[in-house]
Amino acid sequence: MTIAKSLNMIAAIAVVCAGLLAVLAPEAETQVGPAKVALFQLIQSD
Repeated sequence: MTIAKSLNMIAAIAVVCAGLLAVLAPEAETQVGPAKVALFQLIQSD
């Protein structure tokens, strides 16, 4: 597995976790939003 593929997998897992956080703890959405933006920027930078 290449580094880029493993980074994408880690990012995908993190996005899923962020989504679960947003569902389970709506008050945490202010923290989840910027994290998702940063993750999408990481994915696109490959």
